[in-house]
Amino acid sequence: MWDNEKSLKLSLFITRVFWVALILFTIFAYPFFKWYVTGYIIDTRNFVVTLLTVSAYFAIPPAAVTLVCLNKLLVNISKKFTFEQENIKLLRIISWCCFYITAEGIILSIIYAPHISFSFIIITIAAFFVGLIVRVVKNVFVSAIEIKEENDLTI
Repeated sequence: MWDNEKSLKLSLFITRVFWVALILFTIFAYPFFKWYVTGYIIDTRNFVVTLLTVSAYFAIPPAAVTLVCLNKLLVNISKKFTFEQENIKLLRIISWCCFYITAEGIILSIIYAPHISFSFIIITIAAFFVGLIVRVVKNVFVSAIEIKEENDLTI
């Protein structure tokens, strides 16, 4: 039977898989974009490859911070430390990382509009939407902590 503990373990496993993927992407970003641009965009200019690689490298630090926070959040929840101030801080950091990616996407879309594909804009919108969802979950955690603290004071 599927339960909460198995779900947490799966989430932790997937987070660690994303760590491996991020490390590999960091190493192979330039060759990947060179293959992608020449194979799918049919644009042999190095400018586009460089643009995509540089923008990806600007996105790697917030992605790493997000994975660290997500891992810590899942570990806290697995230890039954769910409605705690630290988790609110972690959710806030994750949402700001998503908004950072959104801002980067908007800036790059404006600066390099002729060279950016529609999928890049979709990724930017998705990052904003995920940031918004995480922000809402953070606000739910804040309310839950307030209720928990109020109940702790009730005799």
